Amino acid sequence: MDLFEKRGMTLDPEMRDKNINAIEAIGYYTLKQFAYPFAYRDGYNTPDYDGLEFDFVVKRYYQDKNLRINLLHAIEDIEVSMNSLISHVLGNKYGAFGYLDFSNWADNRISKYSLEERQFYFKKSLLRQAYNSNI
Repeated sequence: MDLFEKRGMTLDPEMRDKNINAIEAIGYYTLKQFAYPFAYRDGYNTPDYDGLEFDFVVKRYYQDKNLRINLLHAIEDIEVSMNSLISHVLGNKYGAFGYLDFSNWADNRISKYSLEERQFYFKKSLLRQAYNSNI
């Protein structure tokens, strides 16, 4: 915290304990990374935060964190939806266990031997996953 103050960052003296907790929880180098775009640099490449508020940097960190979390949730929703849609299409076209026959949905441009090899490893993996889910 003293280093941020020394380099010109504005810290509220009444929030000293809260600021120290934020630095301990987030980390100095992470906060420095989020403050970096707002810093001025002299010839020695030492950042000068000239009036940059510490609370602003902490808020920026949490906004970035929340954005990453929300993006991961959105990607998960898309993945689940696509898996459901693919399962529905395969189930309607080939029946409940049609996905087990690789020739129904695999790339037909590969050799028959390669297709059977991939099917073997797929089924082996599927059995392992089914076994592990029952444990």
